Amino acid sequence: LQYVCQRYVFPSREDIGRRVAAIVDRRPPSSFFHTWNIQAGDILRPVTSHPARLGQALAVGDTPAQALSRAEQVVRDMAASIVLE
Repeated sequence: LQYVCQRYVFPSREDIGRRVAAIVDRRPPSSFFHTWNIQAGDILRPVTSHPARLGQALAVGDTPAQALSRAEQVVRDMAASIVLE
């Protein structure tokens, strides 16, 4: 039995209005699925709907806490992958 946790990537307030220069995508081993809703050239906007999130990650674990911890790490790694101008 494995547990699954989903978390989302949101822009920080200070990054709103900045342009995405690149995404240095690093897929961590604990993530079996992640997607981006942004690409190079996009301007980060406030999140007003589900599609406006920067991305999402799904992670698995042997316990709910492990799945949550892994999903949160994937989101941190994804956020760190965004290069802004």
